[in-house]
Amino acid sequence: MFFALGYGGNGITFSMIAAQLIKNKLKGIKDERENVFGFER
Repeated sequence: MFFALGYGGNGITFSMIAAQLIKNKLKGIKDERENVFGFER
């Protein structure tokens, strides 16, 4: 289960990135942004 929650001033931007990361993870596509925005951080 994944959640894309955006709070504060940058919430819209970061929730969009999170949505793209979730989509790519579900499709099995490697996304370079996982190094910065990874769920395992």
